[in-house]
Amino acid sequence: MVAKRLFVKVHGNVQGVSFRYYTKKRANELGIVGRVMNCPDDTVEIEAEGDEAKLEELLEWCRTGPSSANVADVKFQWGDALNKFKIFSIKY
Repeated sequence: MVAKRLFVKVHGNVQGVSFRYYTKKRANELGIVGRVMNCPDDTVEIEAEGDEAKLEELLEWCRTGPSSANVADVKFQWGDALNKFKIFSIKY
């Protein structure tokens, strides 16, 4: 397995709707490590590392998010894993 890094910025009504909680839950189900956080510009930012196919699944999930969210746009960037995470966490 070649680990990859995925950086995601989710735009829309994505704060105050448990987006971070459900992102962590989904990442844990997929065996992905990294972090998710709310940003001052009302977006949610995700930095994740793991198997590329699993990261693709997470990215696809981000396009919709939890049922309470209204995702308008998802920007993302791929890179090589930096191996800087041990778990997936919510950054406050």
